[in-house]
Amino acid sequence: MDHRPLDRLLEVMEAARCGGPIPAQAAEWLVDGCDQYLEGQADSIDRALGLGRLHGQPTAATQYRKDRRNHHLRCAFALCGGLPPWARAGKLLKEIEHFEENFWPSWRWLDELPPNTSELRTHLWHARRLDRLPKSQGALYRLTKSTVTDKRGPDFLSAEAMKG
Repeated sequence: MDHRPLDRLLEVMEAARCGGPIPAQAAEWLVDGCDQYLEGQADSIDRALGLGRLHGQPTAATQYRKDRRNHHLRCAFALCGGLPPWARAGKLLKEIEHFEENFWPSWRWLDELPPNTSELRTHLWHARRLDRLPKSQGALYRLTKSTVTDKRGPDFLSAEAMKG
């Protein structure tokens, strides 16, 4: 298990969601961070827990949204199968352009998608709700070749956490 603060936060969230015990290392991280904040050693709870912006790095929340967006983009990429990876990235780019022009303007406000929405558009909707989508074939190709930031893989989030 990676020891990033984001991983610890996800462990605490999953334990709370399931009503189970918080893993000992995650509980220790949470207590230590709260102690630092309450004792004035950090100016915010997110910094005390290591979740704030450090040295030009994205916040844990930004990284979490990016990881989730990228998971949905990888799923969309897989749905453009039957082609070599570079061509598949090109096909996905065209799907993204079509989606953003024809669907996103009205779907951006929806809490759930219309019935019979394709799996590909479902992934694009989730991805776009989380962050902007890549605008080049090369960016999509690189994204789909890179590994998921979270070492537990793309399914590390519960089904509820993957919504929206």
